[in-house]
Amino acid sequence: MRDKLIHEYHGVDLQIIWKTVSQDIPPLLPVLERLARETLQ
Repeated sequence: MRDKLIHEYHGVDLQIIWKTVSQDIPPLLPVLERLARETLQ
């Protein structure tokens, strides 16, 4: 997704970006926070 955002400005579907940000990422936050804590110990 990063490459699309950076290199294909006109091909970016804002609805897909919003779905990812609002629905897909929040459930991952606890896992990412745990991994960050474990990595930094």
